[in-house]
Amino acid sequence: MAKKISKHSGNKWVVLALLTLAQFMVVLDIAIVNVALPSISSDLNFAPNDLQWVVTAYTLTFGGFLLFGGRAADLYGRRWLFMISVGMFALASLACGFSRSDTMLIVTRAIQGLAAAFMSPVALSLVLTEFKEGKDRNRAWRMGCCVRGWCSGRGATGRRTYSVLGLAMELFCQCTDWHTCRLGCLTAIASSRR
Repeated sequence: MAKKISKHSGNKWVVLALLTLAQFMVVLDIAIVNVALPSISSDLNFAPNDLQWVVTAYTLTFGGFLLFGGRAADLYGRRWLFMISVGMFALASLACGFSRSDTMLIVTRAIQGLAAAFMSPVALSLVLTEFKEGKDRNRAWRMGCCVRGWCSGRGATGRRTYSVLGLAMELFCQCTDWHTCRLGCLTAIASSRR
């Protein structure tokens, strides 16, 4: 029998909200940086050919370590790995926000991708263990897919929403990675409560 991940497991929809928030951060961080590439380029004096590494460092480490993240969850425990990966993601987001050179930003983006590679399969496997097969699990999958689809900016509605989100991030944040740091801290604290 799978262990419950928090005292709120009686209310599995609270658990789903935390897991969906984690997936939201993973997908948002892939896409939101594209909005900020011109600002990043001018602020950190990126060479035009090196700017692609801001996105590529994240996605390459994310895709490269997904299977390893899933296996690590099986070996070391889902709840523990979820909290560690969310915390690591939040710290990497903070480091991205403080980046003062192109190299530092690329390295911290790679660390974010690594943390996301552990966080994403753990969140998906926790949905499988927390929700029984049938109506509830299908509803949970649909909710997760809606968040990932909205966040990735596919479709006309997603692009418009994403442009508004990008504008809000430009107005309220100095750097695009401050928002994931706040979301990561919130998710880590909420998932660690017993």
